[in-house]
Amino acid sequence: MPFTEYTLKLALSNFYVDKLSMGLQFGADVKLRTTLNAPEDITVQVLTPTLAAVYWMPLKELNCVAVNYEVHWVSVVFLNGTRKITSQQDKQFINQTERTEDGKFFATIRSLLPGQEYLIYVRVYPNNFNNFFTDSLKEIIQMYSEPNNLILSGVSTNRMNISWIPSVKLTIQYKLEYKTDRMRKWQIANNTEVNNGKVTYYIENLLPRTPYKFRLILRYPEYKEDFVWPSDERFTFQTLGK
Repeated sequence: MPFTEYTLKLALSNFYVDKLSMGLQFGADVKLRTTLNAPEDITVQVLTPTLAAVYWMPLKELNCVAVNYEVHWVSVVFLNGTRKITSQQDKQFINQTERTEDGKFFATIRSLLPGQEYLIYVRVYPNNFNNFFTDSLKEIIQMYSEPNNLILSGVSTNRMNISWIPSVKLTIQYKLEYKTDRMRKWQIANNTEVNNGKVTYYIENLLPRTPYKFRLILRYPEYKEDFVWPSDERFTFQTLGK
């Protein structure tokens, strides 16, 4: 029967046991559960420094009316040059499955750490029996590193030069935006120069003695939306003035 736990007992018998009418000696109990098949053909694709997409094939045969899927991920750390799986585990319940054109299910994991290595797998279980789960094979991925820092390479009372080195063969589009606390909209820095792989943005007509926040709008090859970096205000530079 599906989703049932069975207890098996094993005993040995031979000629002398039967001849002497000795009782059978049973070994330790062995417990077995009937469960679902594991999700198959799992693949993981890194999209940005903080996003990854997980793909898997749905179960071909179901022993129940409906199943739930969960995507699990675990951080991998290196201690003294040895890879170690951490005990902290995160998961994402798939409330509504989405499919690709070839019929695979997929889910997007968000808020991952840039540059971090993760072990990822998919878990499946019946709607009302979450303790009867089956896990897929595990995949290990390496997230993209954070983009290079923005550098203030020149400043005056009404001008700033911001330099940045794009990641080679990683970001396919990029632009720099800036604003003050009083500005409603982000402004795009259009005056640029590229020299030996370094991009320098020349920003003029700024207010004296005023802090400006800067951020990058990036596009990665496998992700169709903008990636805004950083999410905090770490790149805030101030013009000169008394």
